[in-house]
Amino acid sequence: MTQPFLDREASNSCKKHRALELYGLIGLVVLGFMFWGARSLWDSSEARYGQVAFEMLRSGNWLVPTLAGEAHLTKPPFAYWMAAAGMKLFGINAWGARFFLAFFFTGTLFCLRELARTMGYDRKTALSAAFIFATAIVPFIGGHTLTTDAFLTFWETLGILAAWKVWQQPAQRPDAWRLVFWGAFGMGFFTKGPPALLPLIAVGIFLWMRRGRGRGGALVSLPGIVLFLGLSAWWFVVLIVRDPNLLNYFIGDEVIGRIATNVHERNAPFWIYAPVILLGVGPWLLLWPRLAARVYGRFRQKNLLADDRHLFLLLWFAIPLVIFLVAKSRMPLYVMPLFAPLSIVMAAIWCTDVYPRLRPSALKWRAAVAGLIVWCLALTAFTVYPDRLPGARSYRPTAKLFTKTLSQVKEPHRLYWAFASNEKYSIPFYMQRVVAIAKRANRQTADHARQEAGKKTRILFITRARLLPWYMKKSDPPVVLAKDRNFALIEWPQTDSAPKVMSAPGHMSGSGAAAYNPRRVPAFHAANLLLMLAGSHR
Repeated sequence: MTQPFLDREASNSCKKHRALELYGLIGLVVLGFMFWGARSLWDSSEARYGQVAFEMLRSGNWLVPTLAGEAHLTKPPFAYWMAAAGMKLFGINAWGARFFLAFFFTGTLFCLRELARTMGYDRKTALSAAFIFATAIVPFIGGHTLTTDAFLTFWETLGILAAWKVWQQPAQRPDAWRLVFWGAFGMGFFTKGPPALLPLIAVGIFLWMRRGRGRGGALVSLPGIVLFLGLSAWWFVVLIVRDPNLLNYFIGDEVIGRIATNVHERNAPFWIYAPVILLGVGPWLLLWPRLAARVYGRFRQKNLLADDRHLFLLLWFAIPLVIFLVAKSRMPLYVMPLFAPLSIVMAAIWCTDVYPRLRPSALKWRAAVAGLIVWCLALTAFTVYPDRLPGARSYRPTAKLFTKTLSQVKEPHRLYWAFASNEKYSIPFYMQRVVAIAKRANRQTADHARQEAGKKTRILFITRARLLPWYMKKSDPPVVLAKDRNFALIEWPQTDSAPKVMSAPGHMSGSGAAAYNPRRVPAFHAANLLLMLAGSHR
């Protein structure tokens, strides 16, 4: 009787663990796709990526990304392709633009779980690593903000997973995993260029330090290298063949310029990564003291780097971080891929040190669960953040106002941004228009644009509302067709018969505009890392 009873207990326990793991995997999918399109596309990076994808769909040119109708080659087109493909499925909106972003973020969670298992961690630790990554501030925001960072994190994590699949003994289907390794990093390069190769430096140093253990040449694969070169370089080669001057642009501006200069104006101070990493883990920052104590203890015992997986996780985290610190171009979400190795380490500490101490105490365990639930609700609030609340960086209401105004303009017309660097691309994205860039906005600019477009074409400008008093001091002030607190839609009429007054709600007449004295209301930035990181890209 005893043995069958024990067998039934073991079977029930196994079923229970499988059910819990299934619920955990479902939870990862929920976190990955959590209201992925409920929040509008925010300026500047999200809306810019969305606008480039929209222009790609509109023009049918999938090779050369454009922004405001001009070539925009700061990144390879993979992220734009994904946004455009999503909008082809779900429409020109945030749901479409972010669909494949959510898909790749969820894929990263599953890759991270499998990587931890391949490294030798148990199922609980592997699932915890994916959950920690999914609920940390920086990865969560990166996974719900339309930039290249979430796509790059997926490719890098997949590439590292493939390397460990090859290294594990006995390796299963090593040739296939070698192709995945090189293909993943080739796609990473096709997503964001040279930053995708930083983990390869960690891989190289790891193999050098562990030379003689049979791993040195395990990743070498001629078909894999050919695949890497093909995926990573084809787009650059095609464009350079079409225009040889682009070689100097890609190397000088996009590589050297980002590393050694401030030409792209993304020069956050070098210490920015300290608070981003320390606080970016969200509620898991309570594990930092445990992590520090464990590292110190292993250092005293002189076995800090004795374990292969610990050495590799350290190199994977530290080598790219050092390069990010040295490079001149720094933005908070650049370090999103570094949270993958960090999440595995924190999951190991959670499962071996913290969880066993919390579980016996019902009060502590309930408090921990309640805290995580509250935190997940806070993350949910970010994904559904309304446009009108303080801190929102979307101008969708402005786009709606301008769209309504333009619906009353029956004549052919063209739209321009007045003054470069004032663009907010959530406006043309939600207007579903292409707005060209004008260095200035005045009658001469309008007349020149009208000559190119045709005499009967009306030339309209989108400009900052705070510039209206300056415009109205001119001898020939424009007509203000529509205005909100931040932006205005203006026109220099072609003839005296052009409308001077529009009476729709929220509009301004030409006479009333001269008396307008705008108060510059500084944008309110909520004092939390969620909104700071969401608006971190220029």
